[in-house]
Amino acid sequence: MRFIRTNHFYGIPPLNHSLSVFALVPILQLLSCLSGFADIDHAQKLAQQAAYPSLEGPEPFILRQSFLRGNLEPGAEKVVNQQLFNKNVYQFWFAVADPGTEVLLNIYDKDGKLLKAKTVTYGSQKNVTSLVFAPEKSGTYYLRLAFGKNSDTPQDWALIYAYR
Repeated sequence: MRFIRTNHFYGIPPLNHSLSVFALVPILQLLSCLSGFADIDHAQKLAQQAAYPSLEGPEPFILRQSFLRGNLEPGAEKVVNQQLFNKNVYQFWFAVADPGTEVLLNIYDKDGKLLKAKTVTYGSQKNVTSLVFAPEKSGTYYLRLAFGKNSDTPQDWALIYAYR
């Protein structure tokens, strides 16, 4: 009996010419993981949409490319530290995808003292809020992200900010 060598195994091209079936497995796993980011991306888009009016006009803010995101349980809070400079004015936008979830955003100094800042709301939209703050001193400040009492499920959130 004589065996004939071929470059194909059941019609699958050799590895050096195209992707093998085994090479597709990590790609399919990645795509299934990305579907979990849908709510986070939606929260980020809501925050960006709320930011657009502040990026125009006579004194526009400059939106930072970086942003923070995550998932928060009901009743929990997230504290984010941010280095701020006294010659700038900052605006932060905090959003979640669920329109029924109220979001709360506060800013504290290094000693844990709640600081006075202007809060911006967006009509009846409770799932997006904004905070405008001009620090008196340069240093590290802490943003507290939390949900109102109406939240009973974990929520994906996004936080973006701009300065001028």
